[in-house]
Amino acid sequence: MMEQILPPLESLIGKYHIRLDHQRAPAMLEGKVAIIAGGASGIGESAVRLFWQNGAKAIVADIQDDLGQAICDQLDENAIYVHCDVSNEDEISNLVNAAVAKYGKLDIMYNNAGIIDGMPLHHIC
Repeated sequence: MMEQILPPLESLIGKYHIRLDHQRAPAMLEGKVAIIAGGASGIGESAVRLFWQNGAKAIVADIQDDLGQAICDQLDENAIYVHCDVSNEDEISNLVNAAVAKYGKLDIMYNNAGIIDGMPLHHIC
């Protein structure tokens, strides 16, 4: 039998004010600015929604422009899309500059973008 290392998610919800519904409310990330690279689909999209639901200003960074913008359109002015190919250092620099120009700071960078041998994962799968 495998030992459970982390407590069940339900036990964390009240303690850390984690929201799992689809409403935005003041929570532990209130006022934080977060970049989520690879945020247009899959796990990255879920991360964007969790950051946003918990009060962060979420910047969706991806190369899937239509999907990334669609997520932001579903949320509110606290979610914006910025095109960024994480294999290009200049685009990463532009992404960070865009976050600081828009919000005056950057608190969190979460990389969920994946590249294998120079090819984004969504081209491989």
